[in-house]
Amino acid sequence: MNESPNLLRRAGVAAAELGSSTMLFDLETRRLHELNESAAVVWGLLDGRSRSELITAIAAVVDAPEAALASDIDHALAAFDEADLLGTGTPREPETPPQSKLARRLAELIREAPGVADAGTFCAGEFHFRLLTDHPEVGRELTRVLGSLRVVEPIAPGTDIAEIALVGRSYGMLVAVDGDHVIRRSSAPAAVAMMLWKLNQLAVAGTPDCVALHAGAVGDERGLVVMPGRSNAGKSTLVTGLVEAGLGYVTDEATLIRPDSLAVVPYPKAIALDPGSFAVFPHLRPAVAASFAADRSRKWHLEPAAVGSVGAEGPISLLVFPTYRSETPTTTARMTAREVLHQLLVNSFPFDATGPIGFEALVRLADTVPGYRLLAGSLAEGVAAVNSLLDETRA
Repeated sequence: MNESPNLLRRAGVAAAELGSSTMLFDLETRRLHELNESAAVVWGLLDGRSRSELITAIAAVVDAPEAALASDIDHALAAFDEADLLGTGTPREPETPPQSKLARRLAELIREAPGVADAGTFCAGEFHFRLLTDHPEVGRELTRVLGSLRVVEPIAPGTDIAEIALVGRSYGMLVAVDGDHVIRRSSAPAAVAMMLWKLNQLAVAGTPDCVALHAGAVGDERGLVVMPGRSNAGKSTLVTGLVEAGLGYVTDEATLIRPDSLAVVPYPKAIALDPGSFAVFPHLRPAVAASFAADRSRKWHLEPAAVGSVGAEGPISLLVFPTYRSETPTTTARMTAREVLHQLLVNSFPFDATGPIGFEALVRLADTVPGYRLLAGSLAEGVAAVNSLLDETRA
């Protein structure tokens, strides 16, 4: 390899130790790399020194002739270069564009529109927002769905409070956050569905000190169990079954984890069930306004209080990665730390705010908390399996 005056680790690549290996995670491409001990030594010394300085430094560490090390170091550098892990500096932070005149004017129009009412202040994770609407049935539906997020205690001075507005027009309903990010939908149910989808993103972005997973979470005195998985993995169905069985509800789609303590910040939004789960919980069919009755055939939003109790913030005791397969024997299998880390990364939100700290937290989570694959043939068996694993973890 040609002499380079400044061999550097590329900005945006996080590193953490897992067992005897060093794991690298590219925050931009979301690719995971595993380094052996020798490659990890090279990586750790990529701080701007030249190739010859690098060889000299490593020779001193391993007490070996420089000539004998050059080939191995060049091989490692070539691998880093091929994986696009080498860089020459820190990328400039993107600028946040100022709110446009159109957005500011729209915000004013929304506040001034006839009949716009304040439906209350809510908190999703650590994202506080005030809900405005001029549609009475939208207000009632969102008050029902967001009831467990309503703020009842005084808000600390200086807390940012966003405004989310759903306002009707002759051509449909507008959904806007602080007058910006305006989305038009043709009906009230479609606008509410869009707002609830957007709220998950706002909860993650508005809780910037946490790393976020696509996961459900429940817990009791035995600890919290987090269940990561993509859409249709059965997370919400299993969460609902566990809450009905007595565990406290924490969240069903976006799990927010504090990197320092690995504790979960509650985000007890309404549990969202798809039609495949309706027959399992017919007694939980929600009562909605007439204009939302047709939409109820596509999605149920269950108030947590109608299912069971709401859980509190706490550390994670167990990780379960569920898959549902009807009439299949229910099994659990312990995963290695590397397998757990891979699945956590697959099911993580982008590390836009936490950066390397978020990756390091997931590595510690994989290394310290037991993880299991769960193949459930029925809801009852899945609930029993999770309870059994929690008992084992506590013991």
